[in-house]
Amino acid sequence: MTSSVLQSPYQVKEVLDNGVEIRDYPEQIWASTLFRDQDQAFRTLAGYIFGDNRRGERIGMTAPVITERREDGSVMNFVLPEKYRLQEPPQPNTVRIKMRRVKPMRLAAVSFSGDVSPESYRQNLERLLQTLAEHGFQPGEETYVMQYDDPRTPPFERRNEIAVQIDEGVIQIYEDEAAKTNSDYHQAV
Repeated sequence: MTSSVLQSPYQVKEVLDNGVEIRDYPEQIWASTLFRDQDQAFRTLAGYIFGDNRRGERIGMTAPVITERREDGSVMNFVLPEKYRLQEPPQPNTVRIKMRRVKPMRLAAVSFSGDVSPESYRQNLERLLQTLAEHGFQPGEETYVMQYDDPRTPPFERRNEIAVQIDEGVIQIYEDEAAKTNSDYHQAV
């Protein structure tokens, strides 16, 4: 992570075995896109924060980039800087991006370095879920991959995390003219 990238805030509430942390995250605003191609999703969201939005406003890059693995596909999320919790973020110029207000949530996370391969994902998710079970935590269904570093960072220096929700958080989608319905969102990808 470079000095020009802001890190999304969280508070560590408890540290369990195997490097698992229980964290509280404040309300956040996410710019999100459903994807089949991860590089295209990143470019779409990067365009939004680099000024391809209705106000032509440049938005600071934050880390991590959060990927949700869901039944209907994967969703990549850029967390907007904290100031957008208090003011309306610029609306995207494309239906491929949804603006989402994420209510405060509690996550359990485990960090690892290297690439996020199917094998590293599986191993770290198993480590996370086993540790949570041993400590009596019930994970939610949402699983997040959080990547903190530029893709040009050598794999051994990368900070990646797998996280699961352990309390009920609520995600609301902003109403906007650029993204009229969820079906437009799914068809546009």
